[in-house]
Amino acid sequence: RGEFPYYTQGGVNVIAVQDAVEGILAAWKKGKSGERYILSGQNLYIRELFRYIAEAAGQPAPTRPLPTWLVFLVGAFGDLREKLGASSSLSLENARTSTMYHWFDNSKARRDLGLIPRPAKEAIAASVKWMKENGMLDK
Repeated sequence: RGEFPYYTQGGVNVIAVQDAVEGILAAWKKGKSGERYILSGQNLYIRELFRYIAEAAGQPAPTRPLPTWLVFLVGAFGDLREKLGASSSLSLENARTSTMYHWFDNSKARRDLGLIPRPAKEAIAASVKWMKENGMLDK
């Protein structure tokens, strides 16, 4: 809804579910026994991820980076609230996870399995559209 203008400094990998399924089937048909394949898509900074989601949802994207030290301070505050008996969705673990780079290299799956994941922007737009159509987001 454009109500939270901040983003963290981490990164994620985005793959469309259809591409992951195609990768699984390709690994079953073409993969070598005992080999492992990383079925990943496009690596994005969190800022890019939020921008793509906002564009697809027709909302303003977050524009202000949250300093990592502040993310951890808020996480510590959340842990303290939990220890005092209050519920909190914030924690040091969430802070750590949100500032990491969860990036993956799919070159082996591309080479051996022919995996060609669609661009993250396209995958995100399709997911947001599906969520709107199924009442999970405001239209």
